[in-house]
Amino acid sequence: MRATLNVLLFGTSRRVAGKQTAAYDGAMDISQEIHDRFGAKSEDWYPTVCRDLSIGTVELGEYRLHGPTIFRLDGLKSRLEIVMSDAFTFLKVCAPEEGASYARGRTALFSRGFIFEVDGTSLGPMTVPALRCTFRDPSSDRMLSREEIGDALDVRSPAVSHALERLAMELRSPGFHSGLLADSLLNTATIELGRYLRDSRSRQSARLTAQQMERVHRLIDAQSPLPTAAALAAECRVSRRHFFRLFRETTGMSLARYMMERRIARGRAMLSHDDLPTKQIAHLCGFPSVSAFNKAFRQIMGRTPRVFRQRVISWRTVAGDPPGRSLTVR
Repeated sequence: MRATLNVLLFGTSRRVAGKQTAAYDGAMDISQEIHDRFGAKSEDWYPTVCRDLSIGTVELGEYRLHGPTIFRLDGLKSRLEIVMSDAFTFLKVCAPEEGASYARGRTALFSRGFIFEVDGTSLGPMTVPALRCTFRDPSSDRMLSREEIGDALDVRSPAVSHALERLAMELRSPGFHSGLLADSLLNTATIELGRYLRDSRSRQSARLTAQQMERVHRLIDAQSPLPTAAALAAECRVSRRHFFRLFRETTGMSLARYMMERRIARGRAMLSHDDLPTKQIAHLCGFPSVSAFNKAFRQIMGRTPRVFRQRVISWRTVAGDPPGRSLTVR
């Protein structure tokens, strides 16, 4: 099975046309100031169930965030994980040694051989449940290339996600022949992941280019009502119907969901680092009203902007906020 894992995950090479920056070029960078302030540490991970399987170890648990932070992954082993929340979506993942940044999706494969830093500086105190699968490294595997990392860190395969979610359910409530089923589910997720990565090259021609996504982002990020699908399609110089197909294949989600999550990501960063009234932040993020911003923010983050900012303020009071960086709840 180790040889199979080797072939499935690392036995293919392909180019990625712009996916690694498709969603995150407008997100907050990990500036040197922020990096020096928060530092980079291992994740605050608390496993509740741990089980050794044939190709690796699976852990069901939760991330406990006490405030803004930067997670650092050492890259010694490959790890596949799925978070059971949208709170980690639209976080930027940096590979400092490679000088590149990538997308972090709900389902992600962190390849061994690369040191990753996950920007969680826009997050307030929260608990995020997750399932982590750490693979035993085959002695002869090939590490993913820089071009492959973008797809691996944002796995948009329903088959992979469903297998991992079913595995999490089995670990939470084991039944008859639980070990055998858990092993089978992890193998299924691994096989489907391998297929997803292998098929990525053929999907590139059916995606929006990096230049087209840049145009889409310019319109979405403009301080105005959200652009229509027709306007975005015209900007990309394709038909409206074809645009919908290309966009979903590029991002893995609907246009409405994507626009909302992108703007909420901007709002989350402003709430964490800028002393601006919520009304002004809602306007800067393109929402027609504070109530619309509050509703969308709660849907994505599970709490209102006011509660989110209160938790950030509480954390910074304990951590000691530097002069000129204080926040107030408005």
